[in-house]
Amino acid sequence: MRCTVTWGDGTKFDNMLGDNGMWGTITKAYAKPGNYTAVVLPKNYSGNPCVSDSPIQVSIQINPPTPLPPSMMTQLVVTPMVNPKARLISTKWVGTAPNSACSYTLHFGDGGSKQTAAGPAQPGSDEQHVYTTPGTYSVIISPSNADYDSCTLGPNAGPKTFTVE
Repeated sequence: MRCTVTWGDGTKFDNMLGDNGMWGTITKAYAKPGNYTAVVLPKNYSGNPCVSDSPIQVSIQINPPTPLPPSMMTQLVVTPMVNPKARLISTKWVGTAPNSACSYTLHFGDGGSKQTAAGPAQPGSDEQHVYTTPGTYSVIISPSNADYDSCTLGPNAGPKTFTVE
C-alpha cells in the first residue's frame, strides 16, 4: 500500500506504507507547538488515490514542553592558593530534581571567563584561575536558562571581590 500524509505544517510523507494488505506505522516530530490537521490519502501501488477510500483527517495538538524544575546556585567561593596570583573559584548548585539543567559563565574579573554547557544540576565545580597582574578583582557568575529551566542565583552566589598582590 501507498499513502500520502500531509502533516499540516508544510511537510509531507508520500511513500509505501504497508505490504500484503497491512498498514505500516510512520511517526512525525513537529518542530513547534500548535494545532495541526493531518490528512491521510490512501493510494494504490501505482500511486493513484484509491477509489473506495476517502482522505482521513486527524486533528493534532502539540503542547509546549513542560518546564524543568528550577535550579539555584547557592554559593560562589573564592579561595587563595599557594601561588599568590592564583584563586580557586568554587560553585555549588542545588536543583529541585535530578534533571534540572543550567549553564553559566564565570567571569574572572580580568577579562577571562569560562562557560559551561547545560546539563544536570551538579553539586558544584572548582575552577583554578591565575591572575597575571596585581589588582582588585570581582568574580561574577551569570546563569542562563536552558531547556526551559529557571536558573537563579542564591544570596551567597553574588559577586566576590578580592585583591591579588
